[in-house]
Amino acid sequence: MRLLERFEALSPIYNEGLTNHLPMMIVALQKLGIEDDDIEFISEEYVGRKHIPDLTDKYYVKSKDEIEYVTLTNLYITKINKLGKEEVVRWYLNKAKFALVSGLFHGLIRLSYALMTDSDLLVAQAMAYFDIIYFECDLNYDIKLNESKELKKLIEYRKSSITSFEKGSTMKKLEELINHDYIRNNLFSIRENEQERMLTLFVNQYLKTKDFYMLHVITGFHALITLKDYFKDFEEVLDNFFVHGILFNLLHDYKKDEYDFVPSEIKMFENRIGDLRDAHEIKLLHSTLELYKLYKIEDLKKIITAIFL
Repeated sequence: MRLLERFEALSPIYNEGLTNHLPMMIVALQKLGIEDDDIEFISEEYVGRKHIPDLTDKYYVKSKDEIEYVTLTNLYITKINKLGKEEVVRWYLNKAKFALVSGLFHGLIRLSYALMTDSDLLVAQAMAYFDIIYFECDLNYDIKLNESKELKKLIEYRKSSITSFEKGSTMKKLEELINHDYIRNNLFSIRENEQERMLTLFVNQYLKTKDFYMLHVITGFHALITLKDYFKDFEEVLDNFFVHGILFNLLHDYKKDEYDFVPSEIKMFENRIGDLRDAHEIKLLHSTLELYKLYKIEDLKKIITAIFL
């Protein structure tokens, strides 16, 4: 808690909207067994490298989003003090059930990490951050129940017919895919043993591409599973998440060769965890280890290899 408290006044964003991953990094590194002194050094290095502003600095001029973030944090702290953390999070997640994709799932992920701590403030800040990146997207589609051959068909169509996107931002690209008739009409979900099969598909696609979007789908899936008990209709939420995962899979350009990895045990790399500096890799490693405990999918061990190569 000491480290989290030390950095709690930092902005949740930097460089015109990029996500400050530090609160999640600290928790992930603690869960991975790194000593606090080492985490403190990594954190200081991260803040300096990313130039993340301190919102209590009287000389720093806050952006509109940062002002809203502070206001919303105070609002959610008040709600938590009045109603209790569990009740407020349950209310928030059900309100936001079609917005879990926001900011490449970062709102969802940050909230899941906040709930791994005892800090009401981190939870309030996570919901406040979620609000400033909020992007609601109810797909409202007829679910097909299929899997790999449908994905292959979508990928082939993406490669042959969608050679570029009109907009640069991730959410704008996502909207383009959603509004594309062929893509929309061929989206699908998985129902039998759905969680394990969904994760297997995501993992396999990440291992083939090492795609940045699929990395977020895996860490987002981990966050979703940790929060499942907060949702009134988790199956509906899971279907929506899965289809967004498929859509993110289609953002990859598929111009690179496929990768091939062998599975590794984490004990092979334990002495190198403290050398990791990429926030996404740190969170991916934590998610991989936790997801393996739940699903025993052997290909998850290949991700460990991919991280440390």
